[in-house]
Order: sequence, then C-alpha cells, then structure tokens
Amino acid sequence: MFLCDYHTHTGFSCDSEESLERMCEKAIALGLRELAVTDHADFLTHGVFEDEIDLEKRQIAMESVQQKYAGQLVIRNGIELGQPQANPEEYRRLMNKYSFDFIIGSIHNLEKDLELDRLDYAAVDLEELYGRFLDAEIALAKDYDFDVLGHITLPQRYLYRQLEKQVDLRPFEKQYKDLFSILIEREKGIEVNTSGLYKGTGETLPTPQVLKWYRECGGNILTVGSDAHRASDLAFGIEKTYQMLRELGFSHISTYENRKRKEQML
Repeated sequence: MFLCDYHTHTGFSCDSEESLERMCEKAIALGLRELAVTDHADFLTHGVFEDEIDLEKRQIAMESVQQKYAGQLVIRNGIELGQPQANPEEYRRLMNKYSFDFIIGSIHNLEKDLELDRLDYAAVDLEELYGRFLDAEIALAKDYDFDVLGHITLPQRYLYRQLEKQVDLRPFEKQYKDLFSILIEREKGIEVNTSGLYKGTGETLPTPQVLKWYRECGGNILTVGSDAHRASDLAFGIEKTYQMLRELGFSHISTYENRKRKEQML
C-alpha cells in the first residue's frame, strides 16, 4: 500500500501554526512514502498574493526539508490555489513566477470575497448557496491550471459545524456531472479529503455518493489528503479512505512530481 498525504498545511498558511519540520517528522513516524505540502495561496479581489503567503521564504524552507529528510520521505512542493478567478492577474503573476510539483484548485470564497466559513448557515438558502458554489467550481475547472480540485463538497463541513446537518446533494447531480465532464476532458482530477472524518461529518469530502457519480462519468484521477493543519491530524483516515475507494471500484490514486502524474495502486 502506497501511503501518502496530498493535502497538508504548515505555518506558511494563514490558518496553521504547524512547523514544516514537525509535519515531515510525523509523516516519517507514520510510515508515509510521500508528503505533499499544499499551503494556501488564496486570491482576493484586491491586493497581491504576497499578502497571503511568503512564497520566497517557503521555497527556501521546502528545499531545506527536502535535503534534510532525503532517503526518509519524499516531500512534494505543492500549493492550494483558492478561487483564482477572484483575481486572474495575480493568479497569472504567481504561476509565472513559481513552479510546483502539485496544485490543488479550491473554492473557499464566493463572489465579492464571501467566505464560506464565515456564513450564518441558519440564515441562507442552502440550495441556492450550493448552486453558486458549484458554479464557482465549474468556472475554476474551465479556465485555470491545477491538478485536482479540492474538497468539492466544502459547504457540508461548515453546515455540519454550525447546524449538525447536511445538504441533500441529489438535486446537484447534474452540476456535479457537468463539472466532472470538464475535468475528464482536461485530464484533471479531484481529491478525496479526509478532514470530514475528524471534523464532524463522518464522511469524506466529497461523499461516497459524489464519488460514485465521478466514476459513472469515467473519472479515475484521485488524490487523497487529510487537509491537516496540525501534525496530529496528518494522514487521518487515509487507509480507511483507500478501502472505501476500492469498494467503489477505484483501483489507484495519483501522485505528482513536477506536475507529472504517476498512478499508485490502492
């Protein structure tokens, strides 16, 4: 079994205080083969990406741990790009300036920098909100560069946190399948984010139902990541998720080096 975690955050992300070294050492202790460090680079309608992340300092730190732990752990230099459509000019500037092994494309904010984790979910029309979220995912999938889309059922996390309930996703089957058609045509994939297993919902993001739709559409490019912001959450639920994927009919996951994909058997 090829154990890896392809969605992690360190103190270079605005919402983590974990050191890069501690994350690497925990990965080694857990027996991981690869660790993709995917700190946040979120785009807002105003400002520059340097307001969100110091990529110059991070690049030096990444090279340092790659040398320090060589032979013990493969460390991939990843990034999680948040809603690049909010500021296409800054997105292009970042992409022209830096290179990565692996890129997650994510939606954390809707139009006008509306943050999904700051909403009062008791006061919003959940179906309307979810439709807008998927519209944003589709726009990202069509027009921007990434390897996989991250946590494509993200509103479920915040809804459960506030109200201990979930949206019925069946009315959104067509939108999800439209999204998957775009991804498959572009040879892009989705991640299976295990954070729901330790942040309350008890299910991965996306859920098994959405993963079934992805497979029905012919999708087979998957990464698995914990979305850990602390070393204590690293690789949480990875083996359980591998088993779920096998039961759904998937045979492999993907890893990346210099944006080149390699399949690893489940």
